Amino acid sequence: MPLKITYLNYETYKRIFEILWQYKMKIIKAAELPAGFDIDELSPLKVLNKWEAESQSKALKGLKASLPDLINEFAYNTLPEQQALDVELKVHHLPGFFEIYSEVKDTLQKVLKRQKIKSLEEYYGIIEIVSDTTNDLTKNDIDILNEAIVDFELKQRAETN
Repeated sequence: MPLKITYLNYETYKRIFEILWQYKMKIIKAAELPAGFDIDELSPLKVLNKWEAESQSKALKGLKASLPDLINEFAYNTLPEQQALDVELKVHHLPGFFEIYSEVKDTLQKVLKRQKIKSLEEYYGIIEIVSDTTNDLTKNDIDILNEAIVDFELKQRAETN
């Protein structure tokens, strides 16, 4: 089941996003960065807050698009790092990393089984998976997903025209 981010649970998922981003920043800041490089200027939280001021709808779409990407990035972290992140989320009375990641991960199998993308959340998740050059998908799976992506994009375009 993909993440179901709505106006009702927006603040919860935004808080998850904030914690994930802060955790990622700890890792990035531990690495050597070029002198004068301000990583905080790249913060998607600043963008999200700006969008909230402009339009709650715009912010909701942005969070739906970016949170699964950020969650998928942590799939490549070590197990101890994932466990630390899991604890960090739970300390704030939020779903743990493994629970959230399983929701995102299950999307792939569901889309492959039905050969159809049902929502924007699934679309962004599948785009992320297909564009990952290190994925372990078969050529057949990639073909199925690419066809589902094109079908979804055509459907979305027809609905907006």
